[in-house]
Amino acid sequence: MIDGDRTRSVLLGSGETVAAGKAIANIGPKLLFSQMVDEQHLEPEFHRRVHGFRIGSGIVIGPTINYLEQAYVDATQYG
Repeated sequence: MIDGDRTRSVLLGSGETVAAGKAIANIGPKLLFSQMVDEQHLEPEFHRRVHGFRIGSGIVIGPTINYLEQAYVDATQYG
């Protein structure tokens, strides 16, 4: 829950509210600010910019480049 410009508590999926002096999110900014923080708490320009974020595939680590290439081919062909 946000009071002014500060997070005061966090509402868990279970419905429990936990008081928080600070909150840390382990998700990307687009998900955080578009689905977990109400738009009313964001400046209009910030909301517009976050909403326009494009999310890439991130970092992929594998044992060899051939392994990663085959994994990509398999994923595109077989889902």
